[in-house]
Amino acid sequence: MIAPGYAPAGMMSMKPPAFRPNVVLNRTFRFRSNSAATIALVQSDFCAMYSIVNTTGAVPLATSAFSQIRIKRVRMWATNVTGADSTVSWIWASASTAVGIEVSDTSVSVSVPSYIQTKPPKNHPSGFWLSPTSTALVAYVTSPSTGATIDIDIEGVLQDGQAPFAGNTGQAFTGIVGVLYGMPLDNNSNAPGSRTILPVGLTTFG
Repeated sequence: MIAPGYAPAGMMSMKPPAFRPNVVLNRTFRFRSNSAATIALVQSDFCAMYSIVNTTGAVPLATSAFSQIRIKRVRMWATNVTGADSTVSWIWASASTAVGIEVSDTSVSVSVPSYIQTKPPKNHPSGFWLSPTSTALVAYVTSPSTGATIDIDIEGVLQDGQAPFAGNTGQAFTGIVGVLYGMPLDNNSNAPGSRTILPVGLTTFG
């Protein structure tokens, strides 16, 4: 029996095959933390990593280009230029259904960076789809005074006709309406102009 929509080699299918019309991206966003800090990250921080400016003026706003994203992996590196301790840490935040999980590494060598790699723990809320409208806590990130490089691998579903939601704020006159920008990862924790975890290789808003 031939499955519906399919045909043996050399035969023409009777109908187009089913497909997924949503635009889904798998990519890595890279950030650079430029100071010592421990920062709480919420769902909308991750969804807003790539956003489109929708208003300008004294308080310009940007809306996430994604309707949802899923975190696949996080990596962090930090160099040591003084020989003192250089520590990077990532904590998957505790929730009502899961305990907090921390991954950390320390280097005392100027030639070997501290390095961690982590994925959302099994059945932890951080491993499910995140919403750009949610301020639910996902993780804490800690970087040393020398700063750190952070790679976040995600799977994201692009917006498809959804109504705009409350955007993330940027500095006045730094964005052009309709243009896509990279957002600082700490856009909920810190005010525009004082954010410390900035995207690498993308024009930054906020």
